[in-house]
Amino acid sequence: MNKTVDLKGDGRKSYPVLREILKPYKHLLTVYRNDSVIPGPLQINISGSAPVQLIRDEVERWVTVDGSVSRDLDPEISPMLVQRVSSPYRRFFKWKGIGKQPEKEKVLMDSLATLARSQQKELRFYAAGNNIALWQALLDAGVYWINVDDLRKFYDFSLKYWHQKNK
Repeated sequence: MNKTVDLKGDGRKSYPVLREILKPYKHLLTVYRNDSVIPGPLQINISGSAPVQLIRDEVERWVTVDGSVSRDLDPEISPMLVQRVSSPYRRFFKWKGIGKQPEKEKVLMDSLATLARSQQKELRFYAAGNNIALWQALLDAGVYWINVDDLRKFYDFSLKYWHQKNK
């Protein structure tokens, strides 16, 4: 199970507190040591004010970082450190799911999703809107995480979407 902790304020101060809170649950956590992973039933991903350098320097880590699409979609950055890259949808796209998706934006969306997969990273766009056509474009491209506000609408859409995909 993957859980996200969103650090606010100064992550260099709050992350050590979080690490102490997690310590008694270490036996449940996925552990990262150098280039090895010891899977546990719970993966913790830090978003927000993640102190990336502090986390990177740990000999034994219990967390990964939710990075930025612009900064961390880089093959030099290990997916064992930055497991997911996230950005607001509007940073890259103007299309709101009404009418046909502009070809230039479709190509960009597809290429970002392909690049993320090639680096074994999960791609996430947030604040995309609650539009079925937009959700379909994101899923068709291979975007791994889609933040939605209308959970019922997305649930109903996704059941139909995956049913059609698996025919």
